[in-house]
Amino acid sequence: MFNVKVAILAFFLLATSVLADKINVSYIQRYNGGQMGEQRTSTSKEYEVDDDDKDDIKERIVSKMGSWSGGRYQASESRFRGIIQITSNTVSDSKGRAGEVIEDMTKILTSNYKKD
Repeated sequence: MFNVKVAILAFFLLATSVLADKINVSYIQRYNGGQMGEQRTSTSKEYEVDDDDKDDIKERIVSKMGSWSGGRYQASESRFRGIIQITSNTVSDSKGRAGEVIEDMTKILTSNYKKD
């Protein structure tokens, strides 16, 4: 009986991993680094999505990030690695402020990418 339960659990774990996929997103913000000139900071995050929806969600992020953010941010997909990059046209006045901008980008994407 124990072996049957283990086999069923293994089946569900495999089925879940087959049906799920990840979208990699890189958030990038430039900031004024003082004497070092313009610098940039970034962070990356993975979002788990259904395998069937992955391409649609990536396309939605790229096409709608501008409207979701009121024009503050834009998204593009790296042709070679398939990573979504979200950037801003502005330069923050400090690394701390750049981190706040990245937090805002993350909140906007997280609250919108599965909608519509």
